[in-house]
Amino acid sequence: MSAPASAQAEERNSCPTWIPRAGYSDVAPDGVHSFDIDCLWWHSITDREGTFGPTENLARWEMALWMNNAFGWIQTYLVNNPVTCLLYTSPSP
Repeated sequence: MSAPASAQAEERNSCPTWIPRAGYSDVAPDGVHSFDIDCLWWHSITDREGTFGPTENLARWEMALWMNNAFGWIQTYLVNNPVTCLLYTSPSP
C-alpha cells in the first residue's frame, strides 16, 4: 500500500510519494502528518512497531539514536542534493 500522493506530499523531495505506510496504529492514514511520519519510518529514523507514541516519554539513548539516524539521513541527502546558498545584502539607505 502506498502513501497518499497529495499535492502537499508531492511538493516534498525528502521522500518519494510511493513510500509504504509505516503501519502505526495511532496514525490516521489520512492525517495531516501521516506522510511525514511514514517518511521518518522509511528513512529508518524511527523504527518502533505498533504505535508512533508522540506523547510518550523518550529516554536519552532513544533521542540520541533518533538524532544519529536523522543526521545520517540529512548528510546523505545533502551530499546527493547540494544546496546553493545565496547571500542576501540589504539595499543601501
